[in-house]
Amino acid sequence: MISVCEKYYFVVLQVVMMSAIISLVLTLTGNGDSGLFFSAWMQAWGTAFWVALPSIFIATPIARRVSSLLISTRVTIQNRLRARKS
Repeated sequence: MISVCEKYYFVVLQVVMMSAIISLVLTLTGNGDSGLFFSAWMQAWGTAFWVALPSIFIATPIARRVSSLLISTRVTIQNRLRARKS
């Protein structure tokens, strides 16, 4: 069983990595490899992190419910198809 502390560490690390990657790519495509790249990236990363952190706490439960619904719907459809074949 995963502890609550481990869940929060995972979420924060996920936000750090994803916001870093996305802000890096967007800064590279927007500014190119200019002399101010690192400064622009750090500014973009800071903004992205603070947007992503609360967003993941909102999006995670929704994504879990939707994926659970899709999986249960798929299983139900598969069971109905199997019942028709029998």
